[in-house]
Amino acid sequence: MMTLTGTNMLVHVFGTFLMSLNRYTATCKPKCHQKFWTNTTLQCLLIIDFVVSYASYTEWFLTRFVYEQTQNGWRLVGRENRTLATRLMGALVVIIFEMINIIFIFFTFRAIRRQKKKYHRKMGQEMSFVILTAINCPVNLLEAFYDLSFLFNFESPIIAWIQSQFDVYFFIMMTMNAYSILILSRALQLEILMRWKCLKYKPRVTSNNKPSNALFTVQ
Repeated sequence: MMTLTGTNMLVHVFGTFLMSLNRYTATCKPKCHQKFWTNTTLQCLLIIDFVVSYASYTEWFLTRFVYEQTQNGWRLVGRENRTLATRLMGALVVIIFEMINIIFIFFTFRAIRRQKKKYHRKMGQEMSFVILTAINCPVNLLEAFYDLSFLFNFESPIIAWIQSQFDVYFFIMMTMNAYSILILSRALQLEILMRWKCLKYKPRVTSNNKPSNALFTVQ
């Protein structure tokens, strides 16, 4: 599981980058958007995303974990060899791609604000998508900065706080797709709204007979 964390991180970062690029071309370069984002192109990009992410962490898959036996059981000591180059590579890739994401998101926001008055509903959904993508950027950057601090032995209260929030970051990254489906799916939103209205305005069955005060009725 510890080895898969790095690969999942890169898959997530590359996927976020593709989403930012997709929304940027849709709002700022609509002609290029139609030509570039075909089913074939998208499938190839997703395959490349997974292949590159797993290939980048080949060293982690080939380096064994070392355990130490204690009175309470086995304790993880670390890896056989230090994998500093792989960790540094992962952190730098995350920082570079997230900086590019921020640039794409900035220009996308600006284009959406200009078009929002004319296409209010459509642009509102686009804005939600971009905001959802933007949430990933600081989360991924904090994870990358933590890796760099680990490499160069930086110690500070900020680094300690970042380390203590790792479970929160990982939870956000792993559940972001579920959030996006709920926020962005128009059909799902309408379904939830209709069910809520049905429960709220459910007709009550009335009777002309007066209610009995008895808890049980003897037949």
